[in-house]
Amino acid sequence: MSYVRHLLLLLAAVLLWGGTPWAAPLLKSVDVNVILQKSRPARDAAAHLEKVRATLQQGYDTLAASQKDKKDIAEEARKMDLARAQALLQNQMNLETAAARKIVLEALAKTCEAWGKEHPTLWLVPRGSVLAAPAADDVTPDILKRMESQQVTFPALPTVTIKDGSIEDGSLRKETPPAAITPDGEFRAPIKDTPYPGAAATPQKP
Repeated sequence: MSYVRHLLLLLAAVLLWGGTPWAAPLLKSVDVNVILQKSRPARDAAAHLEKVRATLQQGYDTLAASQKDKKDIAEEARKMDLARAQALLQNQMNLETAAARKIVLEALAKTCEAWGKEHPTLWLVPRGSVLAAPAADDVTPDILKRMESQQVTFPALPTVTIKDGSIEDGSLRKETPPAAITPDGEFRAPIKDTPYPGAAATPQKP
């Protein structure tokens, strides 16, 4: 290893560890997935998404009932119409989940920004982005406690418009909101049931 690389490693150690082996580390970590599952905004998101699921389910049930009343529709055509409705509602549920995730992450970013102002000499990083970290430097409980004071607002519930025996997608939101930050690991929406028959259930983390 060259002299320059030795010097760079020494400089990195000085910056991160305060220049001495016994100095307190300048890095703290937060488990983003815990925040996404247990914080107050996450619980509010779960309640909101449950209402979304119920709304989409009601729309599907209404469509299915209207299809049964139409005797002139061939069975194969009926199945195709319901399959298209399922795909449309599944996409809508994905968009609603992404929107709720974005809002929770924005609340987390706001909380972490306030934490950073109180600890201007410390770096706060997602725990999942580091290979190993001492438990003593995990500030997740502190961030989780601070998140209890974060009040979040979610978009209005989607509407499901049925016309001529099909669901009009013009009344459903199309845009997929970007995440405020990108945490390590995939966010799982806390939804108990599928949004409509035949849809794949959202996996749940323990």
